[in-house]
Amino acid sequence: MKLRNVFFTSIACSVLVFAAGNNNNNNDMYDTSDQGSNGSMMDTMVLSGTIQQYNEKDSMLILESETATDTLYISEISQIPPKDQLKKGTSINARYIIQGDRKIVVSIETAEPTSYKTSGKTNGSNGSRNGEKMISGTIEQFNRTDSMLVIRSDSDDDRDTVYFDKNTKMNKDDIKKGEQVDIKYKKMDDKKVATKITKSAANRKQ
Repeated sequence: MKLRNVFFTSIACSVLVFAAGNNNNNNDMYDTSDQGSNGSMMDTMVLSGTIQQYNEKDSMLILESETATDTLYISEISQIPPKDQLKKGTSINARYIIQGDRKIVVSIETAEPTSYKTSGKTNGSNGSRNGEKMISGTIEQFNRTDSMLVIRSDSDDDRDTVYFDKNTKMNKDDIKKGEQVDIKYKKMDDKKVATKITKSAANRKQ
């Protein structure tokens, strides 16, 4: 009889220990989920660039920086200026967080639109103020039929494909394979389109 009582007492103690341990595990699970849902733990990052497109209907904008083109999304947490200040060509600083695979805007600060910076007399031959960039290098391929050339950069030895059109200022008789040239270009539809091609200063001295 005593052995039977000891047996049942042992079972009762085991049940109590198991229940207590299970309760602690549940508490740990709740603590972990609370930490994971704390929005303040998200890192806020900053992206500076020029607005290429603002779509109010889809709550998104496309921002072009010096290194890449990014899509940012507007949500209920976003603090943004009036839409008339989010026009194409406007320079902004955008603070954002990552949610899933999207960049969600936290706030946007606008700067002077690039259209203002390039207006008037300052829009003359200064390429950097007209959205232009420059490449200097050696022509490795020149194709009149496809209106393009391949240039090897002097600075980093990279190859760039540059297109030209009827508006490109150049002397085609002077542009040929092996020539060192300076090219001013603009980005158009993901292509580098030359606005001016000239022999480099070193090449002209020869």
